[in-house]
Amino acid sequence: DVVHELAHSMMKDGHAEQAQPLFVRALAIMEASPEAVFPDRAAIMEGYAACLRKLGRDREADELQARAEAVRASRQPTTKAP
Repeated sequence: DVVHELAHSMMKDGHAEQAQPLFVRALAIMEASPEAVFPDRAAIMEGYAACLRKLGRDREADELQARAEAVRASRQPTTKAP
């Protein structure tokens, strides 16, 4: 997604305040789209969580990181113990 890539680039360049609204938009686009369009939803959430941390919004970042981890866990193949 172009918006997510732009937000990520802004973060990489040290512009968290400018990246934050882009992450909001990327997250909204992702959540309104079928899962197949954004196979790595967790990456968008993790990037936004990192942005929030840079902005001192740790509680929001922790909540978003937990959501990202839940998404990743739900995608892990389950194995049954013998």
